[in-house]
Order: sequence, then structure tokens, then C-alpha cells
Amino acid sequence: MGGVLVDENQNTNEKNDRSECNEMPIIERTITVACFPHEVVGLTASLKHDQISPEPDYDDPVGQMSEFFRLATQPSSRKEQEALFEKGCADAEKWCYEEDLRERELTVAWLKEKRLENEINEAIRSGDLF
Repeated sequence: MGGVLVDENQNTNEKNDRSECNEMPIIERTITVACFPHEVVGLTASLKHDQISPEPDYDDPVGQMSEFFRLATQPSSRKEQEALFEKGCADAEKWCYEEDLRERELTVAWLKEKRLENEINEAIRSGDLF
């Protein structure tokens, strides 16, 4: 589930593998990655599950943004840069975990819908609905 169609001229083996799941939808989407919290800087055009950024510090948003701008515009130590990099990795890992959960929920919902559809079709074929 959850892929991006990149090229319709993919090799034949990939097409055959994909045709086995031809009912599964192909998801095309854009993920917005920002070094500032989306909400704080107004990057709200994408949905929450399509955003990777630091969580806003609701207790001290001015302090958080001041620190980000300081790190972006002034020299900083290797230790600070490594800490910032690690925070970015943690943001991405959090998004991956949440995306995995979301995709599982979508898959479960899709499977339930298909099962119900199959049950209705089977009931129609066997005459149980009438």
C-alpha cells in the first residue's frame, strides 16, 4: 500500500508483480519537510500526515524559533550541529512510525470494504438478499 507511481514504463517483471494487486490504489502524494515547525511558519497547505518537521514548542514558541534562526544564521559548534541533526532524524523516525500506523489502518479499512463487497456479491449470487 502507499507507493508513488514514478514511471509507467517500468520493466515487465515489476508490472507483472503489480498486476497481482491491481485493485490496491496507488497513492501519489508530496511530503513537506521543513526545518521549522509547520504550524508556526504557516506551512499548512499539506495535511498533518504529509508533514515532517519539529513539533512546535507551545510553552516557548518564540524561544524555539529564536534558537532555530540562531542555528541557521550564526556559527555553531559541532556538538550543536550534531544535536540538530539528531533531532531531525528523530522527527523523520517519528513520521515513519506514524505513517506505518496510518498505512496499516488504511489497509485494514480497505480490506474490510473489500470483504463486505465480496459478501454482498456472494449473497446476491446465492439469492440470500431477496
